[in-house]
Amino acid sequence: MKKFNPNSIRIIRKTKGMTLEAFAISLGDGVSRQVIHQWEHGDQVPSVPSLLRIVNAHNVPFEIFFEYDDFQNDQVEEVSCAEREQ
Repeated sequence: MKKFNPNSIRIIRKTKGMTLEAFAISLGDGVSRQVIHQWEHGDQVPSVPSLLRIVNAHNVPFEIFFEYDDFQNDQVEEVSCAEREQ
């Protein structure tokens, strides 16, 4: 199962050498540095439209924002193995 990776936003911002304020400005109206901070620390998950704003403003792939939840994958693999053994 995929889950939001808050580090992805920080990585994009730091790679571009941007402050929280500059990154927020790059995304346009309605995005503040406080919101960016909350996204980066996982206190709030950005909406799909917000993620698309980042994709368009910074030319990054949408998939960069997600990672696999290893716990979920391990459970699926265990069930699959148990089913094969039966």
